[in-house]
Amino acid sequence: KLVSSEAGIIFASINFENTAGISQGYLITNEIQIDLVDFIYPEEIKIEDFRHLWSKYEWENKVIVNTHLEEPIDFVRLISRELKMHVLNDLEKLDGATFVSVNLYAKTKLDDDFIMNISLEKHQGKLSGFMRLRGKTKGIIVLLGDKLKQIQSKR
Repeated sequence: KLVSSEAGIIFASINFENTAGISQGYLITNEIQIDLVDFIYPEEIKIEDFRHLWSKYEWENKVIVNTHLEEPIDFVRLISRELKMHVLNDLEKLDGATFVSVNLYAKTKLDDDFIMNISLEKHQGKLSGFMRLRGKTKGIIVLLGDKLKQIQSKR
């Protein structure tokens, strides 16, 4: 049974018994690496609730934007798609903008949630800015920060 998605690792044991139900044994497994993104789903939230969580959550991971993409809206779409996050802002209204600040929200299947703000500026055809992740637990925020760096490095 999986009870926490914080570390990205599962430790487990398998219990079994023979067909007569007499002897019982167990097998301890090696650690199993999991991808946290497989347990994430986008969830809607009111902006007021987002602001409340932003001030409430203690753990933050600030990731510098490093991309070859030239349009802020394309970068936001990439990140929201790869991390399965719901964008709170109306992206159509931001199309063509040179500066954007966008809020995103998602939950895990274990009912952990996290929020993100992406602030981008397009200057001389290049994007610069930050992605700030916040959540209840440090482990999830660190793992997602690493995932953001991976997403940027392969694009």
